[in-house]
Amino acid sequence: MKGLQPMKGTSRNKNERKKETLSSTWAITKRILKTLGMYMLKVFTYSMNVLLTVMLIGIVAGSIMAAALAIYCNENIDAYFEIQDLQLDLDETTTLYYQNDAGEWIELEEDRLYGEENRLWISYDRIPSNLYQAFVAIEDKRFFTHSGVDFRRTLGAFLGFAAGTTSYGGSTITQQLIKNITHEDDTTIQRKMQEILRALDFETRKTKEEILEMYLNTIYLSQGCYGVQTASAKYFNKDVSELSLVECAAIAAIPQYPTRWDPIQNPAGNKERRDVILKEMFTQGIITKEDYEEAKNTELVLATEGQEQTTSTVHSYYIDTVISDVLKDLQKELGYTETMAYRMLYSGGLKIYTCLKPNVQNALEDVYESALETIYAAEKKKIPDAGVAPQSAISVVDNSTGYLVGVVGGIGKKETARGLNRATQSTRQPGSSIKPISIYSIALEKGVISFGSSVDDTPALYKNGSPYPRNSNTTGTFSGRNTVVQAVKSSFNTIPMKLLIEMTPEYIYEFMTTKYHFSTLVYNEVTPTGRVVSDLGLSSLSLGGLTYGVTTREMTQAYATFPNNGTFREAISYQYIETKDGEILISNMPETEQILSEETAFSMNELLKGVVSGGTGSKASPTLKKEMNNQMAGKTGTTNDSKDLYFSGYTPYYTAAVWFGYDKPKSLGRFSTSPALTLWSKCMDAIHQPIIDSTAKKDRLTFASMSNMVKCKICKVSGLKATAACELDPRGSQVTQSYFMVSKQPKTECNMHVQVKWCTVSKSVAGPDCPEETCKVISLVKLNVTDRYFETNIKVNDAQYIYMTVPENYVYPTDTTKAFFINLYPSNRYPGYSINTTRPVNSFCVEHNQSLTADNGSYKRPTDVKDNKNAPSQTTAGG
Repeated sequence: MKGLQPMKGTSRNKNERKKETLSSTWAITKRILKTLGMYMLKVFTYSMNVLLTVMLIGIVAGSIMAAALAIYCNENIDAYFEIQDLQLDLDETTTLYYQNDAGEWIELEEDRLYGEENRLWISYDRIPSNLYQAFVAIEDKRFFTHSGVDFRRTLGAFLGFAAGTTSYGGSTITQQLIKNITHEDDTTIQRKMQEILRALDFETRKTKEEILEMYLNTIYLSQGCYGVQTASAKYFNKDVSELSLVECAAIAAIPQYPTRWDPIQNPAGNKERRDVILKEMFTQGIITKEDYEEAKNTELVLATEGQEQTTSTVHSYYIDTVISDVLKDLQKELGYTETMAYRMLYSGGLKIYTCLKPNVQNALEDVYESALETIYAAEKKKIPDAGVAPQSAISVVDNSTGYLVGVVGGIGKKETARGLNRATQSTRQPGSSIKPISIYSIALEKGVISFGSSVDDTPALYKNGSPYPRNSNTTGTFSGRNTVVQAVKSSFNTIPMKLLIEMTPEYIYEFMTTKYHFSTLVYNEVTPTGRVVSDLGLSSLSLGGLTYGVTTREMTQAYATFPNNGTFREAISYQYIETKDGEILISNMPETEQILSEETAFSMNELLKGVVSGGTGSKASPTLKKEMNNQMAGKTGTTNDSKDLYFSGYTPYYTAAVWFGYDKPKSLGRFSTSPALTLWSKCMDAIHQPIIDSTAKKDRLTFASMSNMVKCKICKVSGLKATAACELDPRGSQVTQSYFMVSKQPKTECNMHVQVKWCTVSKSVAGPDCPEETCKVISLVKLNVTDRYFETNIKVNDAQYIYMTVPENYVYPTDTTKAFFINLYPSNRYPGYSINTTRPVNSFCVEHNQSLTADNGSYKRPTDVKDNKNAPSQTTAGG
C-alpha cells in the first residue's frame, strides 16, 4: 500500500497566506497611523490657533493699552519741567513795618531780611566732592549713570510696596529735586508717572552737575535751613567748602527724616545715619578704608550756642511768625514754589506791613525770659534743669482789630533763628478750655440751652461699667440739678458731654472747622501704624482730648469771638505786602464773619466772667480784675495727669491763650496755681499797664451790654420762673437771677419744686400717721425714675432732696438711710446717694408709719424700670 502523499500545492498556499496576513496587518497599521496623524494634526492645529489667538489678543490689547496710556499721558500728564528763578538774582533787602498809635508805619530796622539769611546759593565748583558724593552714595548711587530714573530702584520700590514695606525708596536725586520744587508728593500713579517722565525729560536739558547744584541748594536740612551752605553755617559755623568728611556725612544724613536725624535735636540718630553713609562711600569706592575709619571715629563738633553764626539773624517769635505766614501765602496766593518764595522774601526787596505791637511783644518777652523763676518761686519749688524744664507759649490778639499783636513760642531768651515756635507750630491738648468754644457757645447759638438753663450734673453714660465722664473733683461726686452758670464756673465734664450727644459730634466738628476755623482737628485719619484716629469722639470735642490738639494762636482767635460780639476774624500777623516798587503784592486783610449772635456772645462773656470771679479761674490777676472793673473772662484747661495746662481769657482790650507743659508730654505734678494761669496773669498785667496808666478807671472799656437782655428771677433747679416753693428748699432758697432776652423771659413757673410734709421728729418725709404738730412744709425736687437710673450707686449731692411719686399700694422701705422711693427701683439700679449724711432728708418716717412698711403682697418691686412707666400720680408720702 502506498504511503500517503502530500497534496499538491500546499507549500505555496502557506506562503500566500503569510503574505496576505502581513498585507492585512500593514493595512490596519496604516489606518491606525493615519487616524492618529489626523488627530495629532487637529490637536496641533487647534493649539496653534489658540496660541495665535492669544498672541493676537495680547498684541491688540497691548496696543490698545499703549494707545490709551499715550492718550492719557498726553491729556493728563505734563512731562515738561523747568526751574525758573531758582536763584532769583536779586540782592534787595526786605523791610518790615509796624503801625504806631498815630497810624504811622515805622520800620523795624533790626528785623530787616537780607539775602544771605537762611539760604546762600553756592555754585557746584565750590561744593566739596565729599559732600555731593555723600548725598549720591546714600540717596542715588547710580546718579551719574542713569538718565533721570533708576528703573532698578523703581522696580524695587514697587516690589517693596507690594510686599507691604515702603522702606525701599525709588526716587532718584533728579526726581527728588522735582518733588522738592513742585511740592507734588501725593501717592498716585499719575503723579509718579509724571515725575518719571519729567525726570527723563529734565536730564536731556541739564547736566548732572547742574542738577546736583540745584538739589544741594534747595534741599531742606532741618533747623530752618534750605541748602547746604546754610546748613554748614548753622551746624558748624563754616563755609561749605571747609567741611570735613564727617561733617559732610552729618549734613547728608538729615534730608530723609530731618527731625529724626537732626544733629542738634537727635545727635545719636545723626551718628547712626552718618555711619551708614560713610560705609556706603567706602563700599562704593568713594573713600579709602583709612578715611572711613578715621571719619567714623571722629567726634562731630557742632557750633556752640553762643558762637556767632554767619547766616542767621535771631528774630523774635513774632517776626518768625510773619516770615512763616508770608512764605505760605506767597506759595498759596501767587503759586510760587517754596524755593522761589524764600528767595523772594529774603532777596526781593519786599515791604511787609505787620500787625506787631512792639510794647505788647516786649512785655511778653520780659515775662517769658524769667517765666520758670516766677512760677517755681511762687510754688516754693526748685526749678527743673534746663534740659528737662517745662515749656510754654502765648498768643495775643488785639480785640479792636482782631490782629495777632504778640507771640512768644518758648520760655527763656530766644537764641535760635526760626526754631520751634510753640505758639504757632505746637498742637497741644486744650483740656476744659475748649468747652466754651466747642460746646457752650454752640449750644447757646443753637438754642439747646440759654444762660438761665438748668442741667443735671450726672453721668452722661456708663463706660466699661463705670459712670462717664467723671468731674475733675477728687471725690468722684456729681452735683445733680444745677445751672449752666455753675456748670461752666466749676468746669463740669458731664454737661458738655450731654450737650455734645444732643447736638451730635458731626455738627460740632463742622462748626469748629468752618466757623471757628480750627485747622488741626481730625475727621478720620489712618496713622502710619494703621490705627484709625478721629476727633468725632465724645471726649475729644467735649473734654478737649483731641488727636493732635490746637495751637495757642487758633485758641486765641476763637476766644476773641466773644469780646467781639460774635464776630470771628483770623488772627493775621501782617496786613499787606508791597513790591520794592510800591505795588501791592498781597493784601491779607481778613474777612469778618458773624458766627455767633450778639446775645450768644453776651451770654458767653457773662458765663466766663463767672469763671474768673469765683470759679476755676478765680486766681487770675486780682490786680487786672480790679483795674478792669471785673471786665475779665476766661477758662482753665487741664488734661489727664496734668500733662498740658491751658488758660484762655480776655478783657475788652486783649485776648490771650497760654499753654504750659513739657515738649514731650509727661505729668507736670501738682501746682497750687496753674502755671498757665500765672503766666497769663503776668503777661496781661504787663500789656494792660499802659492802658491803666493813661486811662481813668471809669473810662476803660467794658464788654458790650445788650438792651434786649434783662435779668429775671428763676429757679436754679428748673431754670423756670421762680415760685414760693423754690424758697422752701431745705438747702435754702433756690431763687437766682439770670439773663434772658426780653422776648424769651420765662413765663412757665417752676414745676419741679413740690411742697411736702416733713416730720421734724424723725427728720424725714412724713407719712399720714405723723402728728400734725411735728410736721412742717418743705420743697423737694420732683423727678422721674428714668431721670436718675444708675448702674452703680454713685454720689450725687442733691440725691437727698429728690422726690418721686409712688403708687397708692406702695410699700415704704424700713431702711432710713435710703430715699423713701427706693422701692421703685430694681435691686440692681440706683438713684444715687448724698454723702455726709446718715439719714437723708427724703428718707421715710418709719417711726410714725410702720404699717406702711409692711409687705402685704399688694406691691411688687419692679425688676425693670419699664414697670414704673404708668405709676400713679398720687402719693401718700409727704401728702
